[in-house]
Amino acid sequence: MGRRTTVDVSGLAAGTTYFFAVTAYDYSGNESAFSEERSVAIPASSAPEGSEPDSEGGVVDTVGDVVEWLEQVVRNLFGLDPDVPVYALGDFGLVDPEESPNPSGSVTFEQYTGQGASGYEELCALYPVRDVILERGFPFDLSSLYRDEAHLFYPLDGHCPEIDDYTVVPGYTGYFIYVVFGETGSVDHLLRLSVVEQIYVIRTCDPSTVEFIEDTSSGVAIELPVGATEAAGPIAIGWGGLDAFLADSVLTSPPCTYFFDILPYGFVLSEPALVSLPFEGSQATAEWYDNVDNTWVPIEDVLIEEGYLSFSAQALGRFRVTTIPEGGGAVSEDVPYEGRDTSCFMAASSQGGIFPCLSVLLTGTLVYLAFVLRRFFP
Repeated sequence: MGRRTTVDVSGLAAGTTYFFAVTAYDYSGNESAFSEERSVAIPASSAPEGSEPDSEGGVVDTVGDVVEWLEQVVRNLFGLDPDVPVYALGDFGLVDPEESPNPSGSVTFEQYTGQGASGYEELCALYPVRDVILERGFPFDLSSLYRDEAHLFYPLDGHCPEIDDYTVVPGYTGYFIYVVFGETGSVDHLLRLSVVEQIYVIRTCDPSTVEFIEDTSSGVAIELPVGATEAAGPIAIGWGGLDAFLADSVLTSPPCTYFFDILPYGFVLSEPALVSLPFEGSQATAEWYDNVDNTWVPIEDVLIEEGYLSFSAQALGRFRVTTIPEGGGAVSEDVPYEGRDTSCFMAASSQGGIFPCLSVLLTGTLVYLAFVLRRFFP
C-alpha cells in the first residue's frame, strides 16, 4: 500500500462475516506482527417479503435492515464496543442503501469507551458538541432536538441513560457523552447531557450579545461576554449533588465553604466569563473542580468589593468559595471553625442543593449546647 493507510475491499459475499488483520513493512522489508483482528458482517442478500434487492444483490427493504447495516458500518470502522448498545433515532426509511456509506473520522472510540472525563475532554476538542441540561429523574424528549434527520447514538459510558423511543430519563447526576453518527456513518457531533439535582435558572445564550444569568435566591450570577460561546446553547446555575463528582473531593472541604454548579459540565468558553455572588468578609478563596484530574484548581483573580465576590472562569462546572478567617489562613480540617468574628455569605440559598456555612452553623450549635450543659449540670 506504500504511504496509503486505507484500502477498499470489494466483492464480499452477502450473509458472510469477514475477519481482517494487517501487517506493515519498513523500508528494509521487515514485516511487523499482525494487528488486532477486526470483523465485519455483510448483511444477507435474501430480502423479506415485499422488499427489493438492489443492483449489487444487497437488501434495500426494511428500515430495520438499514439501521443494522449502518450500525455494523460504524461499529467496525470506529471500533465500537460490541457490548454497548447503539440507539437509532429518526426516519431511516429515507436512507438509500444503494449508495455506499461515506463515513469519515480518524478516531476509534474503543479507547474512549468507559474512560469518563479524561476521554470526554479529548473528544469534545475534536468534534462539535450539542448540550442538554437536565434534572435527574425527569424525562426528556430528544425529538425536540432531532426532528428530521436519522442518527445513531453510541454512549461512551455505562452510566449513560438509555434512550427509549426518543425519551431519556437520567438516573444519575454528572455528565454523559454520546457519539452521534449521521446517515452516511460519519461522526456528526457529540451529545453531552449535564444532569443535576436542581436547576435554579437556565437560559439559551446568544453568542452575539452579552448574557447575564442570575439565581435570585442565592445571588450567584454569571456574565458571558460577546463570543464566549461559539453557538447558541443552554447555560444554567444549579446543584448536581454530592454524587456528580468524587464524594471525597467535596466532603473534605474546609468549614464555611459555599458550593455551586454552572452548567454545562466540562464546557470550555471561548472568552472568560465573570462569576459573582454576594459576600460579607474581606478574604476568601475560589476554586474550580477539575473532574479530569479530580482535583480543586485555585482561581487567582478573586476580587471582593461592595459586598460581592467575583472571579473569571474559562471553564464551567463546579465551584467552591471558602472564607478566610480574619488574621489567619483558611481553616483546615485539623483546626475546626470556632465561631470567630467571620461571617460567610450575605445571601444563603434556601434551596437544599447549595451548602453555605453548614459547618459553621453546626459547630456553633454544639458549642452553645456544651455551654448550657456545663452551666446547669456542673
